[in-house]
Amino acid sequence: MIRVVVQDQFAFGDNISISFGMSLGSEGVTKIARIDDHGTIRWEDFEPGSSPTLRIDSDVARALLEELTRFFHGAGDTRALRRDYDSERQRVDVLTRALMDSHVTALQIVSDDLKVQD
Repeated sequence: MIRVVVQDQFAFGDNISISFGMSLGSEGVTKIARIDDHGTIRWEDFEPGSSPTLRIDSDVARALLEELTRFFHGAGDTRALRRDYDSERQRVDVLTRALMDSHVTALQIVSDDLKVQD
């Protein structure tokens, strides 16, 4: 299983560190990803205190987040994705309210019918 850890790196300016670790079974993280000069990931044995896989500027990290979100979810940015989620939530709330109202109305009709029969 691949695990990712993201941490603020204020000592290095407005940066974050990203570590990609691999865990096999229940042993915890046993390998850490390294990126070579060709941009290829290779896995090394993990030692406590290992340096992160990479450090990047927070603005670069935000741009990466936006593009990964668009790639995997089809939204151009996280704000658009949030608007889509909120819109869907409102639609579901309206549908739920309509179903509940119709259910309450049906119960009232049945209750009224029972009173008339008594």
